[in-house]
Amino acid sequence: MFDFYINNSKSILLLAFLFFVALSILFHLKQKNRTAVLLLFCGAIFFYLFAVFLDPFLNVWDECFHALVSKNFINHPLKPTLFDNPVVNTSYNDWDRYHIWLHKQPLFMWQIALSLKMFGINEYALRIPSALMASLMVLIGYRSAKLMINSNTGYYTAFLFATSFYLLQLVSGRQMLEHDDLAFMFYVSASIWAWLEYVYSEKKCWIYLIGIFSGFAILCKWLPGLLVYLAWFTFIILHDRKKLLKKYKPLALSFIIAVVIALPWQIFTFIRYPAEAKAAYGFNFLHFSEAIDGHTGTFFYHFLNINLLYGFLSAILIIPSFFIFYKKTKNKPLVISLFVIIAFVYLFFSIVKTKMPSFTIIVILPVFISIASLIDYLFHFLFKIKYQVKYILITLLLLLWGYYRIDLKEIYQEHSLADDYYKKLLKNSVILKSLKTKLPPNTVVFNVRGVMYLDIMFYSGLTSYWLIPSEEQYNDMIKKKRKVAIFKYKGTVLPEYIKNKSDVIILNDELVW
Repeated sequence: MFDFYINNSKSILLLAFLFFVALSILFHLKQKNRTAVLLLFCGAIFFYLFAVFLDPFLNVWDECFHALVSKNFINHPLKPTLFDNPVVNTSYNDWDRYHIWLHKQPLFMWQIALSLKMFGINEYALRIPSALMASLMVLIGYRSAKLMINSNTGYYTAFLFATSFYLLQLVSGRQMLEHDDLAFMFYVSASIWAWLEYVYSEKKCWIYLIGIFSGFAILCKWLPGLLVYLAWFTFIILHDRKKLLKKYKPLALSFIIAVVIALPWQIFTFIRYPAEAKAAYGFNFLHFSEAIDGHTGTFFYHFLNINLLYGFLSAILIIPSFFIFYKKTKNKPLVISLFVIIAFVYLFFSIVKTKMPSFTIIVILPVFISIASLIDYLFHFLFKIKYQVKYILITLLLLLWGYYRIDLKEIYQEHSLADDYYKKLLKNSVILKSLKTKLPPNTVVFNVRGVMYLDIMFYSGLTSYWLIPSEEQYNDMIKKKRKVAIFKYKGTVLPEYIKNKSDVIILNDELVW
């Protein structure tokens, strides 16, 4: 494991992260928290760039899908396609084999498309927007916690975001629903931050920003993006029951802005792609009643994943954290409103039949503020120590806690040749990336294992399929003057109408699935 970090060029990014974190802690001990957080933000950029370069391939489920649709968005931003140039007469009736792909809302893929346009068609450019958003959560976390409690709590909230193993896994594409869930978390968190700014300042500009961020959240992953309005509605009831109508006017204005941002895409897709839109929305609603694609679990599934989402010791700390958070803040109705959305999210997704780890990550901001308030409460006693030993103790505790949170051992086990999945996809990627130079540009590739037909289309632009073409499909390719390439694995028996054809390119590379 040691050699992995010493001999790997990614170690420079990791060392830069550690340097900025250590420097940040020193400024925090001097109570210069603004400088400390800026250094922490710099460290987070290096940490999440480290995540960007962890896997030199597209991850299966679901990064390869998002990568391909994003790439296709470059040429036609209003036409979401998985198969950009379908040349075989076949049925595109499954979400993983659609031509027009409305399985996800478009904003996070538009962001990726912009990055691919700027930095090239590769898996690293794909992850840059997620790395940026994960890093910005450091600043959002600091400011939100500072508003509610104090700058020390803000610093510890920022520290939690800068050392999140789960966010690293989302940025790297390894955790399912990766860039979609991270963008969704970011915009929901940004809407909550903007709302907190409005509560404390009552400046009208924040009303607009709440609506903008909520609208963006909807355009990442639909209606849970409106979560901030549940907190806002609860706060109005708890905080001031007088002049309720006057209090609801800013909420209504912000809500209208969110709708104006998100609704046009929904209307456009139903007008332009009615059958596909109806199928996509129908499939999404099935998540409530069915465990889609085997993603099942008990009612307590999300509670059992608290450590996974929020990091080391979170499951133990969470209840006392809520208590201290409530105790430390002067604005009790505001804290209760945040507790309401946490409870709502966990109850709602515990009832929903389909279970995925990231469903509840949209409440990461209030959860991290809660945990940070407990840390601040405990460290308060250490700051009272007059001797220099307090600096040593706090530094060691933060570094130790950060070490366990980022989990270097787990990073090594999952993102190196020590991992079978990593070895398999690395081997496949070498083969798939080489097709761009090995095959003519008018080639159609067949018999691709698993969903690696997506990787081929992403890296090379060659239309690819999972099937062996029928005789009719093969003849159609010849009429269209398309070259036919087909993977022939050990044990693969090619049909007579393909065998020994001089115009068929046989690929003997063994893709592993």
